[in-house]
Amino acid sequence: MKYLNLTPVKLSLFLIIFLTFCGTGYGEISSESKGPTSAASAEIKTSSGGAWPMFHHDAQHTGQSSYNGPQNNTLKWSYTRSDINNGSSFESASLSLDGSTIYIVAAKTLLALSTASAQLTWSYSLGGGGATAVGSDGTVYAVGGTWLYAFTSSGTLKWTFAVGSQDQNVNIHGEPCIGSDGTIYIGSWDTYVYAVKPDGSLKWKYKTGGSIAPLASPTLSADGLTVYVGSGDANDVTDGTVYALNTSDGSLKWSKQIDSMRASGAVVGPDGTVYVSGGTSVFAFSPNGTQLWRSTMGTAGSLTPALASAGIIYSGTSSDGKLYALDATNGQTKWSYQTGQNPAYTSDIHNPQYGVLTAPVIGADNTVYVGAMDGKMHALKSDGTLLWTYSTSLHIAENCPVIGPDGTLYFSSTDGYFYAVNPNSGTTSPSHTLTAPSGTTVYRGSTYGPMVSNITNNASSSTSLNLWAGVYTPKGSWVDTVTASLTLTAGQTQSKSDIMRFIPLNADTGAYYFCEYLYDSSWKEIDDQCVSFTVSGQ
Repeated sequence: MKYLNLTPVKLSLFLIIFLTFCGTGYGEISSESKGPTSAASAEIKTSSGGAWPMFHHDAQHTGQSSYNGPQNNTLKWSYTRSDINNGSSFESASLSLDGSTIYIVAAKTLLALSTASAQLTWSYSLGGGGATAVGSDGTVYAVGGTWLYAFTSSGTLKWTFAVGSQDQNVNIHGEPCIGSDGTIYIGSWDTYVYAVKPDGSLKWKYKTGGSIAPLASPTLSADGLTVYVGSGDANDVTDGTVYALNTSDGSLKWSKQIDSMRASGAVVGPDGTVYVSGGTSVFAFSPNGTQLWRSTMGTAGSLTPALASAGIIYSGTSSDGKLYALDATNGQTKWSYQTGQNPAYTSDIHNPQYGVLTAPVIGADNTVYVGAMDGKMHALKSDGTLLWTYSTSLHIAENCPVIGPDGTLYFSSTDGYFYAVNPNSGTTSPSHTLTAPSGTTVYRGSTYGPMVSNITNNASSSTSLNLWAGVYTPKGSWVDTVTASLTLTAGQTQSKSDIMRFIPLNADTGAYYFCEYLYDSSWKEIDDQCVSFTVSGQ
């Protein structure tokens, strides 16, 4: 984990039924605290769980995975369909909670593909194109034209939600963002931001001043109290304003116009700083809307930037095809990287000669991956040194790559193919998932759960692991920390499906995080997962 400098402490505020792990094969339990102790290992996540559950990885849209991506360009597999026309591409994808399935929309069809082989598990015809997301309970959300769909992980339709206008030209373009309470936030071409409850009913909607464009997904603050959205698009209703809205009722907190045409989706840093692109610059705002800095003009386009734990903002330009690395504290340029020329360049304004028209993503080791109009996926070290490129036959535009728990990088091209790049063609590292109920407000004297933890040994031989778990409180301390030792045979999965938490009557109110950290036998961190819940005094 990456951001908070936390030291675990042993207190006794919660009853952890998790202690029964020792009766399910999780090994010896100890109260010795060997968990997160530094900024390099203590990020509290507020996404819906899983390796990549939504656009740009998490609800703050940092674009940084908890896993390393591929270090060379070996193709694992590629996938296409006969009904995908050359010149079109797949939409932004998401992964199932266990990383075994990737959900993506193409040719107005939701596809559930095996991440191991690209075999089609199930599909569903939609009303149009759009992005996907996965909730903490495994629910699959997909945008199809003017509709938001909810499915079980096996493909059974749960419900649909239609935006206010059924005009086929007024599609939902803002990718779904899922809050810790299960609320789904979407932005539409009809200029509205919609907050949809987990049962598919409308919670609220807010009218912005412009169309909400692709790759401009609503973004949540870490505490889940504010949703940020950028609006405006040159192809429809222009605006160029970023809005901060209350998640409780959709009321406006503040708004800032940064361009006359379009504002990108936002990225929220660990300190609450809001980063957004517009007018060829990246802007940084404090949580109350005060502008902190603006990068030099020409260092950004209109798509969502990415934020690395190393304190670097990555932004791509649509005019000259450069990727810029900016200091997140002041917006100063650290370096830039030039991508190549569009192989199918014409004088058409929609088919530019150069351009970075995708959202960059970042591995846990701070390797950055970005597609460009030159038809290549570029992998760069954090100092701008090129690691590798992978060439497709047409340009890569208007989608967001995905990094899987086995290090696979997934991305699409307008050549009609969806690509998976992984030099290992499979994983040997253990996989780890932690899921929880989507409704996360609980009351003193009640019980929160059940949470489900799964740990799988993907190696061909037995392996010894350590598991650390604890609760992070509103007071900024760790409580009820425990450790467990595990020995798993090849391919074995250890599962705990009934982790419950009792909330005492004197518990502090506010946001809590239940976290599990997985380590190897020498206590080198492999993975971490957190789920959040809010304790109310009512």
